[in-house]
Amino acid sequence: MPEPDSRVPLVLSAMRVTLHVGFAFLMGIGIIRALNEIGLHGIGWIILALSVILAGTYVYGTVREKHHSEHVGVDGRLAGLPQRMAMLWLAAVTVQWLCLVSLSEHFTWLAFPLFFLHLHILRTRHAIFAVIVLAGSVGAIQWAHTGQLQPALIVGPLLGAGVAIIMSLVYQALYTESEHQRRAVAELIRTRSELAAAQHAAGQLAERERLAQEIHDTLAQGLSSIVLVSRAARDAQAGGKPEAAGDYIDIIERTASENLAEARAFVRDLAAGQAPRQQRTTRLLERLPQLCADTQERAQAAGQDLTCTFALEGDPVPVSAATEAALVRSVQSLLSNVAAHAHASAARVTLAFFDDIVTIDVFDNGRGFDPGRVLQADPADRAGADSGYGLRLLRERIDQAGGEVTVESAPGQGTVVGVSLPLTPVEDRPPQPLEGTA
Repeated sequence: MPEPDSRVPLVLSAMRVTLHVGFAFLMGIGIIRALNEIGLHGIGWIILALSVILAGTYVYGTVREKHHSEHVGVDGRLAGLPQRMAMLWLAAVTVQWLCLVSLSEHFTWLAFPLFFLHLHILRTRHAIFAVIVLAGSVGAIQWAHTGQLQPALIVGPLLGAGVAIIMSLVYQALYTESEHQRRAVAELIRTRSELAAAQHAAGQLAERERLAQEIHDTLAQGLSSIVLVSRAARDAQAGGKPEAAGDYIDIIERTASENLAEARAFVRDLAAGQAPRQQRTTRLLERLPQLCADTQERAQAAGQDLTCTFALEGDPVPVSAATEAALVRSVQSLLSNVAAHAHASAARVTLAFFDDIVTIDVFDNGRGFDPGRVLQADPADRAGADSGYGLRLLRERIDQAGGEVTVESAPGQGTVVGVSLPLTPVEDRPPQPLEGTA
């Protein structure tokens, strides 16, 4: 993060301190010389009293300016003080100085710091005019005191006024640059904070979506199967078929055990800070046929006459753990949808390997649906049975993996969902042929 040049504020502070010290020094010199010349009686007392009043007025204004320095405007003027107060203070200082210089020419040198005060408080055009008037007043007052007009009485004050104007412009330029740097750094810090907050919010949203995918594809699907099989077990028990009810309870127990293992692994992976299941490679040709068999068993236990088969096309090659996990989760979700919603009698999972992609097609001959209506349904209806939430999560998962999802379906004509993913180099295990048959 860039830092503003720290030398600029130091230069500005040094210039302001020099101005105040110079005013005090010139004031002291004027008092000493005036009292040495006039003496501490009569006009001398008046000069001393006016000097004290002028010094007090000047200190009052500088202290108020310091107190309000955090409100100074971008042009470096006394924007912290109310404009009327600043103008009254400047007028009071100027009038008091004119009174002093009319009594003794030894206070004429105070005109130089007064030039800076006018340039500091007034707008540029007004300040330059006021400085020229003050310079002319100095020449006129010195002429009145000496009784003769000399070129130095005119050139000296005008030259001092010119130097003061140039230095004031330099001061304003330095102040403006310093203020711009400060604001740029503040803007950068604010922007970086906003960006960090946005990235944090995006990370939280992505994490919630990922957790929703994992819960939907594992725990929610298993619990759905348990509900369906438990209904079948209750019906079998009510129909006087205790043996069938026992078989259903065995299925429920096995499914619950699998879901418990999934939940424990889910919690363990979250505690370890890794994506659930992304680091555990499964064997596609072992896992996918087992998913088909489990789906068929649970569907038939729930009273559905469903036959689920697996097919392999092409020569299998090793895939990355992330690709393998995405394919297994996709089949889990799609087969669960078939068992829960399709009312199909046949389902088929086809795993195919091509040169640069691997695909999975899940077909069922069920009642079908309108993909456009389901996928574009209101997210508020996601809790519904036909909300299409699973398909939306599937599409998000595959999109993140760089793949594509296609859905072909129509009411009464079954459904085919295709998932394709690019074949990426295997990073977590050495290449080896996959074994197993459909």
